Amino acid sequence: MLSDIGQGRISVRLDWVEVIAGPDDVPAFGVMEIELVRGDPGALGAAADVLSESGAVPLNGAPVSRALWRRIAPDRRPSGWVEQQIVEILAHDPGTRLGTDPEDLHRHRVAIRRLRAALREEPLRTELRWVGDMLGAVRDLDVLIDYLRLEAASLEAGERVAFHPMLLRLARRRASARRQLVEALDSPRYFGLLDSLELVQPENPDDADRVRYEAAAQFRKLRKQVRLAGPAPDDYTLHELRKRAKRIRYAAERCSVAGDPSRRELGERAKALQDVLGVHQDAAVAELALRELVGEAARPVQALAIGRLIERQRARKAGARAEWWDAWRGLRRAGRD
Repeated sequence: MLSDIGQGRISVRLDWVEVIAGPDDVPAFGVMEIELVRGDPGALGAAADVLSESGAVPLNGAPVSRALWRRIAPDRRPSGWVEQQIVEILAHDPGTRLGTDPEDLHRHRVAIRRLRAALREEPLRTELRWVGDMLGAVRDLDVLIDYLRLEAASLEAGERVAFHPMLLRLARRRASARRQLVEALDSPRYFGLLDSLELVQPENPDDADRVRYEAAAQFRKLRKQVRLAGPAPDDYTLHELRKRAKRIRYAAERCSVAGDPSRRELGERAKALQDVLGVHQDAAVAELALRELVGEAARPVQALAIGRLIERQRARKAGARAEWWDAWRGLRRAGRD
């Protein structure tokens, strides 16, 4: 809908949200988005004032999923690290289902992984791995498609056009993975997991010593893995080192939330190593996907474009391999403190 306010024209869009299954006390509500079409920018402020006077609450650009979460749990303020992850899962679940903002799916997945790293109980860990894998299948394709789209834009014109159908193939894979994810999120198995998470006991403030020990134990395991990896670890080994660095980082974050900042540098160094090895892993995944696409190339120019992109992944991997040892040495120094 278009509306003229003062010297400006405003576009108004209304999304109506209704909770079909959930808390009984959450009424249906609307989320209104306003955008300046032309004219005086001050018209936006005037429109916002009119809406506020009518009872609207400003969201400042937050998506519908955030509005839904505020309605469902407006006063939930987690204190412990474990509870923070549970709240993150619940907060980003609506956005993951809507699929309008990839960041919701990303943060949903990260919270699942962090929570799994913290909990030891079965079958909770198995169920968290299951839903994490479903989220990861979509997220990994999101990252891959966005990256390859940017890389393809720098190819020569003919190669860029020839590669476009390959992006469409990946998009179809992503759509299939998303359908499977939505089915999983609508399943009794997933809702059973959410019920189980609500029963998880909050962390005891006295657990700081235990979490600090966990960070140290994860560091020792990584140090042993690095020693066994040798001077030229393969792609799989580097991926395993990255996962261990991530566990160190999570344990260090839990220490900080528990009131013990002594492992902060360890966590920062672990993140630095994780980031370098993450570049290597992303390149390895992209190279594998591109090699699979070669078999689907119908024309020589498509195979040529894919080959150029494969060479770029090899260069990315080589760059990460040149950097990871220095990142490890920084983490090793922090682990000795």
